[in-house]
Amino acid sequence: MLRCMIMAHINQNRWLWIGITAVASVLLAWLRSSFGEGYHYGDLMAFAMMVLGMLVILKSQEGFVPQELPEE
Repeated sequence: MLRCMIMAHINQNRWLWIGITAVASVLLAWLRSSFGEGYHYGDLMAFAMMVLGMLVILKSQEGFVPQELPEE
């Protein structure tokens, strides 16, 4: 139930979550470059960028109507 509510919130506010994950990605990239590779900032950065990529793909498909294939 909680998972459905979270996913519904993310889908209704997709631009907000794209911005949040983009800022998180940049912040984590900066932390990784500042503190070095010994910390888990790189792992968190990769995860944030994967989530960002998924959200951008979902946003790009929003409203997409595929063309009908010609009948043979």
